[in-house]
Amino acid sequence: MSTAENPVFVESEPDSDHDSDSTSSDDLAMSVSPLQARLKRKHQSSQEDEPEQFAQDPNAPIKVDLERNIAKEQEDAAKDKEDKVQELLEQAEELQKELTEAKSEFNKLTRASTSEQVQVYKDKVAAQETELASKADELLHLSTKNEKLERKLEETKGKLQKAIEQAERQVKNLAIYKDNYHKAKIAYEL
Repeated sequence: MSTAENPVFVESEPDSDHDSDSTSSDDLAMSVSPLQARLKRKHQSSQEDEPEQFAQDPNAPIKVDLERNIAKEQEDAAKDKEDKVQELLEQAEELQKELTEAKSEFNKLTRASTSEQVQVYKDKVAAQETELASKADELLHLSTKNEKLERKLEETKGKLQKAIEQAERQVKNLAIYKDNYHKAKIAYEL
């Protein structure tokens, strides 16, 4: 077995509870990359708090964290959209009431009023119709913006999925490293 096929082995400090030739799993984690060590510690702490299936799947805590992050991001985006839509709808509803009142007043004036008063209410109605149309355009724009946000969330989910796959490969490589380390140690002792 060549050194190109196997990672460089790093001897760890002897455990006080074992002889000088034995290596604990914590010492082994210190001999690999910081990310792999963090993954190992995350797995160990998660096994104490999470259900039994986490012990069967070393990647389960990582997947759960990533899924929670995705869910939180989606929830925040949905809440922002809902708040903005509600605000615009309330404004549109208020404008609609004002427009209805203005049209009603205008109808009264057309029956008995001077041309100057009629023109004032005509202008008021026209201004409110313009503002209401602007709110409708803003709602349409918000809908288009939301589609872009959803695409961004999909892209984020894709990146997170790649991160999960990378973490799985690193955990797998760590297992191979541990196996090769013990084989090499046994061969050395023989």
